[in-house]
Amino acid sequence: MIELVHIGHTRKARGIDGRFKIQIDEAYLEDFFKAKALFISLDGSKVPFLIQSVDNQRSLIVKLEEIDNPEDAQPLLGQEIFLHSDEISPRESINTAHVLTGYTILDQENNSVGLIQELIEYPDQLLAKISLEGKDILIPIHTDLILSQDDVSRQLQITIAEGLLNL
Repeated sequence: MIELVHIGHTRKARGIDGRFKIQIDEAYLEDFFKAKALFISLDGSKVPFLIQSVDNQRSLIVKLEEIDNPEDAQPLLGQEIFLHSDEISPRESINTAHVLTGYTILDQENNSVGLIQELIEYPDQLLAKISLEGKDILIPIHTDLILSQDDVSRQLQITIAEGLLNL
C-alpha cells in the first residue's frame, strides 16, 4: 500500500493554461521542490499528477501535466496535496519524543501540570496529551518552549501560554 503524507492544499486557478496556486506546509517545501509528482485528493481518492513546472516568485504556482486550462484545473482547487512518503526527508523528533510519554509536565513556575499520557505528532507540531481535572488538554511541545528536561525524575519543564490550561 502506498503511504502518503499530507503536505498542503491547492488554492485558486491562475491564468489560462491550467496553472493554480498551492500552499505547502513550510516543513515540506524542500521535499515538494524535489518531487516529480504529487497526489491530490479527489472524490475520496488520492490521484497522482506529474509536476510540469513550479513558479515560486510571490506565491507557489504549479503546472501539472495534462491540466491545460482552467476547466481542467477546477476540480483540483481547494483540495489536499500529498507526497509519497519515500519523497519526504526524515524528520528529527524532539529528544525521541515517544520516550516523553509518562513524564510529568511542569510549568514555568515549577508547578506540576499533569502526566503526559500520549504524544501526538503533526508535521510542524508535537502535542502532549494530559488529563487535567477530568478534561484532556493538548500542550504544544517545542524546543523553544522546553526550559528543562530531567530524565531521572521524568519531568519536563516547559513554558505554557497563559490561559491554555483553562480551555
